[in-house]
Amino acid sequence: MSRTQAYNDFIPVLKTAKELVTIDAREYSDPPKQQEQNAVRGLRGGAAVLMVAGFEAYLDDVLRELVEFTKSYLPLVSFDLLPERLRVQNVFGALEGALYGPPHGPAGTKASRLLEIHNISSVVANRMLHPDAFGGTGGNPGKKAFKELLKTIDLPDIYQRLQPRFEKKWGQSVSKDFIGAKLDEIVQRRHRVAHRADSLAISREELRESIKFLGALSVTLDIELGYHFRKICRTSR
Repeated sequence: MSRTQAYNDFIPVLKTAKELVTIDAREYSDPPKQQEQNAVRGLRGGAAVLMVAGFEAYLDDVLRELVEFTKSYLPLVSFDLLPERLRVQNVFGALEGALYGPPHGPAGTKASRLLEIHNISSVVANRMLHPDAFGGTGGNPGKKAFKELLKTIDLPDIYQRLQPRFEKKWGQSVSKDFIGAKLDEIVQRRHRVAHRADSLAISREELRESIKFLGALSVTLDIELGYHFRKICRTSR
């Protein structure tokens, strides 16, 4: 299975963040002079926010894409043979989406939700996969949310599963807590920029390392998800 479209869409975002750091290094002093601070604040803050936004979009999209792949797989999978966690997320995620509306859009009135509720009730009653029931980290793709998201597709031990392949992409061995801790660090840095405009304290090296980390994590995860969903398709028919 080739890399997902979600992954292919994420890589240009990482390249854009990297280019912002390159512009900073090429054009401005480090630390920046007084007259350079506004530009450097924008470049470093933009890179910090952009890479996390791209990673969040990847996580939002990749599970939906792979559930759609599973839904369309031939011979067709049997819903009742799918992993229990995946079936639970499919049913509850589908119904919650119908009841409350999309996570990033207006819910509308109860009356306006009726048609969607009827349609999704039919999907659930007929034991059909609903890709939109998957994905989403609530705007905070940190260590805990990442782990909880992967549990919904029956990958409860995601950090342990990712570590061997991640180390090859990263280029060195890491502790068992490294992936989650580094992900939290990058997300918290984004929060500081987004909520406090605190980006001058971010170093170029921190940004470069974060870009490298998200690149290694995303390709590692994409490979693992490909294996996982192919196995689901083979064993659920």
